[in-house]
Amino acid sequence: MIKNENGSVTLIVLVTILFILIVLATNLVYISAKRKSQLQESMILQNVYDTGLKKTYDEQIQKRNLESAQ
Repeated sequence: MIKNENGSVTLIVLVTILFILIVLATNLVYISAKRKSQLQESMILQNVYDTGLKKTYDEQIQKRNLESAQ
């Protein structure tokens, strides 16, 4: 009777390992997609802030040039 249960223990171990691998793979895919989305969003924000800072800097330079010309 014990010899017949050896195959069932192996099957339970294999199913458990496959379940853990599926959960880990799913988490990896989810985290990778989330990270990619965050990187794209941070690049967009960086471009917006850089553009805004450059515009503000150029405006300040123009004001100083006008003030010093007067």
